[in-house]
Amino acid sequence: SYAVNKTSSGNLALNGFFSIYRTVGVYKGGKRHKLMKLDEALPVATRLLESQNAPFVSKEIPLARAFNADKKPQYNVVIVLLESWGAEHIDGFTRYKELGVTPYFKKLSDESLKFTNFYANGYRSIYGITSVFTGITLPSGFQYLGSGLELSNLSYLGQIAKQNGYHTISMQGSNRRSYRIDAVSNLAGFDEYYGSEDIPNVETVEAGRAPKTGTYDYNLFHFMHQKLNGVKEPFIGFMFTSTNHTDYHLPHSKFERYPHTLQGQYGRLNSLIYVDNAIERFMESVKKEPWFENTVFIFTADHGSGDALDTIGKSLRPQDKPLAGIEHFRVPLVIYAPKIFKPRVIQTLGSQNDIFPTIMDMLGFKQPFSAMGNSLFDASVSNRFVYLFGGDQIGYITQEGYIMHNFKTVVESQGSPEAIARMQQELFAIDSAESGLLEQNKWAK
Repeated sequence: SYAVNKTSSGNLALNGFFSIYRTVGVYKGGKRHKLMKLDEALPVATRLLESQNAPFVSKEIPLARAFNADKKPQYNVVIVLLESWGAEHIDGFTRYKELGVTPYFKKLSDESLKFTNFYANGYRSIYGITSVFTGITLPSGFQYLGSGLELSNLSYLGQIAKQNGYHTISMQGSNRRSYRIDAVSNLAGFDEYYGSEDIPNVETVEAGRAPKTGTYDYNLFHFMHQKLNGVKEPFIGFMFTSTNHTDYHLPHSKFERYPHTLQGQYGRLNSLIYVDNAIERFMESVKKEPWFENTVFIFTADHGSGDALDTIGKSLRPQDKPLAGIEHFRVPLVIYAPKIFKPRVIQTLGSQNDIFPTIMDMLGFKQPFSAMGNSLFDASVSNRFVYLFGGDQIGYITQEGYIMHNFKTVVESQGSPEAIARMQQELFAIDSAESGLLEQNKWAK
């Protein structure tokens, strides 16, 4: 229904009754409304999101902001959302023993802005895509983007990029309609979209190893490379990979360091070895292109990838101790542009919701936007937090610690009693502000 990237046109095409029905149907038991009233939540949310460089700009849309900086260079941007690339497994990011499964990614991160305190805002792929495209955490009780969330007005990265003269391309290694990313990408403002059916195989595949679904990641990377060679700068490209998802089909036995399984830890580690190699081939090839020096590559993950110390993991890391459950939400963030940024390790707390405003800040976009995050480059931000959705729980991370809450009580936490009490109230405010404004269609203009 969203043949053009306007929410109103899509709602009209669906027809009024159906749109109302789906909007009402996104709520499950009204759990959100028991946390805090919207008029009480908004002052807290406003304080937590406050930035001198991106002040609030609308009374009608309370959390809308706009950057006030001077115009900046029109860098190209390529976003790579890596399937299940949880930090606890990744060399250079894990707090456990490194297993040497992602050596190129570690090398790349050492040459980049390397964010080591960065988190996913949810536990499913579509939640990560939602955060990257719109800068929001899916509120509990709402349907995800592509299944109902889009009935409310949202800020979209692709739409704002197009308003600034950017060509936009989106693609995924899974089937074209997986998670309805074809429609979601169109609504989010991407000029072109491709799925596995559109991507030719250039990977070396041993007999009998064709993937059961989607395409191998190197095919995706190579296809994006070719597409970017044919478009006019500036551009923004988005890729969502698939090989590092169960079942762990691999194109060649040379990537199977461990006894290979389609499920479980050994299969996951072997798939990381393959995807790391695919990233290497992609990056080393694009370095030869004339647009490379003006391009910022952003690598992160859709969500974490599970316990690094399961039965097999303990045998591979025998001296390591289990970390807090929040570790399962931590993912890498690498911003690679060797001609633009000098390498450094950054411990600033951040999440996928910060990627949208970070890109806007970096490129000097001045359009109003609404996001549950801030630019990671914005030194005027005094409150850094992560607001995440974990199924029947919501979570909140600050420099003081974290809490997980099941709408009745705190089920997991770290921090002093005073900090935990403060984090609970701030979580209630953030959750209630976002969900309340979405419900009233006052999140974005």
